[in-house]
Amino acid sequence: MLEHLFGRESKRKVIAECVRVLRPGGHIIVETPNQWFPFDYHDNKLPLVHWIAPPPPLREWLTFKIRRKRYPPSEYVSIPSLKRLLLTTPGVRSVSKATRIYFFPSFGDAWGGLAGSQVALKRIIFALVAPVHAVLRVFGQSGDLILPSIRVVWRIDK
Repeated sequence: MLEHLFGRESKRKVIAECVRVLRPGGHIIVETPNQWFPFDYHDNKLPLVHWIAPPPPLREWLTFKIRRKRYPPSEYVSIPSLKRLLLTTPGVRSVSKATRIYFFPSFGDAWGGLAGSQVALKRIIFALVAPVHAVLRVFGQSGDLILPSIRVVWRIDK
């Protein structure tokens, strides 16, 4: 639900409360739309709209026209910005991903675990991301960086 919290400070407050109640070495699960994915699939399913950042009333109007729902446009985060947010939370010494990709320990596990709505579309996206994921793994990263949503388990050391 981080996408529905407006402004960095409101996101920081929620993360700080999660960290406060977490035991040392505990885990935080985050699932939210990914700022780096080129389609604003959460609000209006249009490409690059959330990157261009038109005025909120225009994004709200686009969402209403496409989804027939009216609500303020979401504010997404990326994995690097989420990690920075976690690292700047009071009491946090270090943060590390406890999952490799999309809540799973491996790309194959993530592929096999795809479920929910639009599984065929998710499989197409994963197939396109597979070569990028392989390259990113060489540099210690994963396809999580560019998938539609951030689905990461973070280990938090306090």
